[in-house]
Amino acid sequence: MREPIGRDEAIARLADAVSRPGRVQLVGPPGVGKTALVAWVARDRRAVWVDLEPVGDGALDAAVARSLDLPVDRAAIVGGLGEADLLVLDATEALGTGVSDWLDAVMPDCSGLAVVVTSRVRLPGFTLLEVGPLSADAAEALFRAEAEEVSAGVDLASEADAIRELVGRLDGLPLAITLAAGRLRLYSPTEMLAEEPLEVLSDRRSRGRHTSLEAALEGSWALLDPDARQALARIAQVRRWFGRSAFQEITGAGLEVLEHLLDASLVHWVASGEGRRYHLLEPIRRFALSRLPADDPARLRYVEGVLGRSESLARGLQSSEGREALARMRDLAPDLEGVLVLGGEAAARALVALARLAIAQGGMAEVVELVRGVDRSAMSDAVVRRLTLVEADLLIRLRRTAESRALWGLLEGEPEVDVFRGITAMREGHQDDSVALLERARDRALAREPSALGVPWDERVVEIHVALAATHMERGSYDQAIAVCEAGVAAAAHLDRPDLEGLLLRCQATASRLVSHSAIVGAIDRLERALERFRRIGSPRFEARTLTSLAVLESDLGRPSASARLDEAIPMLRRLGERFSMQRMQVLSGLIELDRGDLDRAEALFDGLRLESPKNRATLDCYRGVLFLLRGDTPGGLRALEEGVSIFASMGMQADAELAAHYLAVARAEPPPPTDTSRTETVRLAHRIAHARAAGRPLDDDVVEASRRDLDLRLLVRLTRLAGAAEVASDGSWFRTDTGRVELGRKRVLKRVLEVFARHEGEALTTDAVLAAAWPGERTAGNSGRARVHVAVSELRKLGLRDALQTATVDGGSGYLLQARILS
Repeated sequence: MREPIGRDEAIARLADAVSRPGRVQLVGPPGVGKTALVAWVARDRRAVWVDLEPVGDGALDAAVARSLDLPVDRAAIVGGLGEADLLVLDATEALGTGVSDWLDAVMPDCSGLAVVVTSRVRLPGFTLLEVGPLSADAAEALFRAEAEEVSAGVDLASEADAIRELVGRLDGLPLAITLAAGRLRLYSPTEMLAEEPLEVLSDRRSRGRHTSLEAALEGSWALLDPDARQALARIAQVRRWFGRSAFQEITGAGLEVLEHLLDASLVHWVASGEGRRYHLLEPIRRFALSRLPADDPARLRYVEGVLGRSESLARGLQSSEGREALARMRDLAPDLEGVLVLGGEAAARALVALARLAIAQGGMAEVVELVRGVDRSAMSDAVVRRLTLVEADLLIRLRRTAESRALWGLLEGEPEVDVFRGITAMREGHQDDSVALLERARDRALAREPSALGVPWDERVVEIHVALAATHMERGSYDQAIAVCEAGVAAAAHLDRPDLEGLLLRCQATASRLVSHSAIVGAIDRLERALERFRRIGSPRFEARTLTSLAVLESDLGRPSASARLDEAIPMLRRLGERFSMQRMQVLSGLIELDRGDLDRAEALFDGLRLESPKNRATLDCYRGVLFLLRGDTPGGLRALEEGVSIFASMGMQADAELAAHYLAVARAEPPPPTDTSRTETVRLAHRIAHARAAGRPLDDDVVEASRRDLDLRLLVRLTRLAGAAEVASDGSWFRTDTGRVELGRKRVLKRVLEVFARHEGEALTTDAVLAAAWPGERTAGNSGRARVHVAVSELRKLGLRDALQTATVDGGSGYLLQARILS
């Protein structure tokens, strides 16, 4: 006999309880493993085991006598029990209080006997030990252990996710898990998930209540009176926790019925700060729900109540009360999924509500599959059209354009289709077409009532403003983009829709990056106010996106807070399942560290990335190339940049390919490559940087100023300086620049300071570190000592190391970094 898995605490409690005379009752739902638990504890005891499942009222003497192999005689039974120290009465449900009466008559003559009774119904006069479901880890371990015994050779490694979901769906009931493992020769775990569990979970080798999960549940169902059966079937509609008032409202029954179901171990409860909360284990819920008639009045009332609440909450998801609406909508989501099995218009309304929730918090791909899987045969044409719009809308948001486009022909006449086509045209580079389509959609939408998607058209118009602004950005019409954003922000504020306002603010901020420094500062201020609103209303998706926009803008200004923004945003994006955005932000995080000069940190971040998007991989190749070049690994840097250029070119991303090519040109000190487009300010300035480098000219002031607010340009400027870097003797005695060689042999202080930087090639040093190394053993007051370093650095810069000796931030303080070729 194998020790029950995950039952260490329960075994210890039961063993302690039977170590002395007395009456103990194990209670718990059908299939929870009460019998197995007692059998394990009784294995080393002088135990008498009596199975009472087939025994009727009044036949207890006969059953015990049969177990003792004695005649049916009370004196003989007492004598036989006197030689035992444990009596197990298994499955006493049908006998009710008759068990207590029988023990009252027998126990006085068996004073040294411990008695254990297993039952799904509580009995008076017993010490109760409640047996609950297994934990998630124990449930999975039990499944694997049973699978090894009955189905050797089955590959479970590839089914790990399905096994975890399956045992979770079975709510940790050991009987259900054991039966599921026993069916592995017919069904894989994935196939079991697609089947009705009560039909799959049976074992033809067993008899009695352990034959199948349904047989075990039927036994408990048979013990209930009609009112309790009806109440259990009605409350089974609820796929979540519920309270006392909800039980009464949904079932129409009193609290005495709830108490009866609790006594029968069919409803479980926990104490919380809001009082008692109740729920049904999933196998019990499914069984009871199958007993609820389709035309039961309570079912119809409940479904309408769920749909009405969900539609009301969906309208408030992104309002100023959105935090509460989102929390309540999440609680209601399992019930909405339960409505799907009814089909028809009820299922369609549930899917629209689930789609609105998914757009607000994530999970859109899962809702697409629900929309596709629902049976539409009994739906009207209008309802089918509505679901098709939901599916197309989710697909376009997921960037699954080809799948969305396949549905548009079924939706002619709907303004949303112009929105979908406009967004697609923008993404494919057809900006003029995009503007025309989106403006037509806006004009048509203004004359319409709420759309089939359940989105009021005034909200849809604001969403169209977002798409229009993005299109103007792609065209390079930044002033027009800002104007569209401003109009949309005003409309969103009027609607109390800070989520849409945030979208437009982020688009406006992106346009502001290419206008002026003051525009960036203003955009940061607006985004910070929007961020506070998102936190108040509880919209994590838009909170994370706003954080990423702030990180981009703050990195443009060289603010250290950009890294903190990303450290907060990336885990949020991971939890929301936005892998594409998360990976982009991880790349940006490494890029910021690269710009700050922390090459080790940047390399660690890049090495930890596992990117799925080809664009992200190409971008990362370019930044790895810059990293290698800054480290002095020119061959490695060139190879990485060439790979990035190749990927961008193969994807038709001309502007990105040009920027990567300019990295290459700067690194090789070559003239800039020919170009077909100057679509972005970054690429236009990159041309000027490459031209200046090829001609040996210093960079124009406006290029340097622009580079201060663009990470890619900052890196290009750094590479430009590196390509023409000074040469420095390792002992600091001389250095060479484009203007000639400078000897420092007689300038001992400058020589010592330059030697310190040469020994720490490419490393940012604090002022105190330079002071300690260049003037060892000297005691100098803090400010006067740092002044020595500042004076020496200023002299070295005047002599020709202005570009090579750069100011740097080290451990939150100021310092210096020497970028030069160190010659031994």
